[in-house]
Amino acid sequence: MPRLIGQEAGLHVPGVYQALLDLERERNERDDRRRARPDAFPGRRSRALSERLEAGEVVTVGRATVESALWERDRPPRPVRLPFDRAVRFVAIRADDRIVPAADAERDRAAALGR
Repeated sequence: MPRLIGQEAGLHVPGVYQALLDLERERNERDDRRRARPDAFPGRRSRALSERLEAGEVVTVGRATVESALWERDRPPRPVRLPFDRAVRFVAIRADDRIVPAADAERDRAAALGR
């Protein structure tokens, strides 16, 4: 159950960090299977996000990515929506399962990485 613990402290969602890591691992495995096919396109997604997650680092991603990870984990009947203002497009996810709206510099960096 999400628990809002203050705008600065963030939103505590148990298991969100693991859900994001699981989503990235699944995406990487799917990419590996596609590349193994003879007609595969040589392009490849960056693995930087999964590497940072595995290292336990704070990561900044699009809000929609986090909502997708939570939906994939729980498969609720309705889409998952984080209880932040709609203007919050990027969030920082911490290994202690806190979600914090990202600062402008973090948003720019995440957008440059395509997250």
